[in-house]
Amino acid sequence: MHELNERLPLNRCTVALRISGLFQTGKPFLRDRCAVNASEAQSLGKQLVWVANVNDNTVNRIDRASPAVVGSPIGVGSKLSGVFVGRRFVWVANNGDDTVTRIDPSTAEVVGDPIAVGSKPRGVIETTNFAWVANSGDGTVTRLDRKTGKVVGTTKVGLNPRQLAFGNGFVWVTNNGDNTVTRLDPNTGRIIGSPIPVGQKPLGIASGAGAVWVANHADHSITRIQP
Repeated sequence: MHELNERLPLNRCTVALRISGLFQTGKPFLRDRCAVNASEAQSLGKQLVWVANVNDNTVNRIDRASPAVVGSPIGVGSKLSGVFVGRRFVWVANNGDDTVTRIDPSTAEVVGDPIAVGSKPRGVIETTNFAWVANSGDGTVTRLDRKTGKVVGTTKVGLNPRQLAFGNGFVWVTNNGDNTVTRLDPNTGRIIGSPIPVGQKPLGIASGAGAVWVANHADHSITRIQP
């Protein structure tokens, strides 16, 4: 069972800074600036930040300590929309050609051929055994073996799924087209329970501080789900 605790209103300029026992908001502060090419998504690794650039279809690496761009841009697919640093690979969702690209983080080289997933992939994450891709064009989530990249399953979720999170025993998916969140079994990809209503046009989602947090774009709010 889940419990929808509350919806927290935010104005357009408010930024969630941290979820760690206490939900904090405030104005963002600028420490350093590092030039990339139209960043669409970022993922934090142990030493590097990996940045997906939608304009030139590349991935940049940024040193967390400097911060400075490391090496040359890595060419991947078309219209990058998501990136996630996993244990063996960096996963990149290519919205323009319905594929996922794997990058070896130790060599910064693309591994194998692009992996065909659903239509218009957006968010991508990795869990214990699988990588998961939210396909906004056909309302599905593709499940990949995290070691081989082989497609092992596809689950039909809500309308226009965008982002995913893993925590509290489930994979969570925001459905931007019908204002819901879907819960998936992390071992089988099976849907658990009914869709959970949230705010208008949900996009981002994170798990932490004993709850799941959903960013609702159209009504400028955050929904907290108590698993």
